[in-house]
Amino acid sequence: MELGVHTGKMFIAMNMTVESGQSYAVDIFDDKQDYNVSHSGGDCVDQEKIFRTFLQTYDNRWQGKNVNVITEDTMMLTTDHFDGNMFKLISIDAGHHKEHVVSDLRLCENLVARDGVVAVDDWMSNQWPGVTEGTIEYLRSGKLVPFASYHNKLYLCRYNSHYRWMYEMERFKYKRNLVSLCGYDMYDVCETYQSDWQPPFVSV
Repeated sequence: MELGVHTGKMFIAMNMTVESGQSYAVDIFDDKQDYNVSHSGGDCVDQEKIFRTFLQTYDNRWQGKNVNVITEDTMMLTTDHFDGNMFKLISIDAGHHKEHVVSDLRLCENLVARDGVVAVDDWMSNQWPGVTEGTIEYLRSGKLVPFASYHNKLYLCRYNSHYRWMYEMERFKYKRNLVSLCGYDMYDVCETYQSDWQPPFVSV
C-alpha cells in the first residue's frame, strides 16, 4: 500500500512483488489538489490518468487488476477504508507537513502486518523538513520504531519485530553504521558494497 502514489513509479514496483492479495493506492490526484497544502509532488496534469496508464503498461504480473484506488486526503482515512486488509509493505509519500506525516504514521501502525515494513519517503530532506519533524514527533509515542535508513527513506517496523529486522540488517550486503534514533538502535546504510555478502532468506 502506498499513501501518495503520484504517477505510480514506486507503487508499481511494489505491486509487482505481490504474489497474492490486494494492493491499495491512495492519492488526492488532480481533482483535490486544494488539499495538498504542502504542494508535495509538484504540478502534474492528468496525474490519475498517467498513474492508471503506467499501471496497465508496467505492472506485467497483475496489470492493475488487484489494485484498489482511493482518491482521498490521507488525513481523512481510517482503517475501514482498507477492508480489513493488513500490509507487508507500506510507503508513505503523501502530505509533507508535520501534521500529515504524524497522521499517516498513526494510520499505518494499525495497517502494517506482523513483521511488515513502513517506509517514510523524504526523511531528512532539506526541502521537506516537515517530514523529519513529523516522524520524530510520532516516534516519541508511536508503536512503530526505526530499524534502518538509506538515502531519503526511513524504515520502520512494529516494536516486537525490531529484533528480527536488526538481525537481517546485520547481514545486509551494504556497509552500515549503527546509530540511535529516539532511543532505538538502527542502521544507517552506506553506499559501499560488501562483496562477500550472501542474501538471507527473508519470509515476511
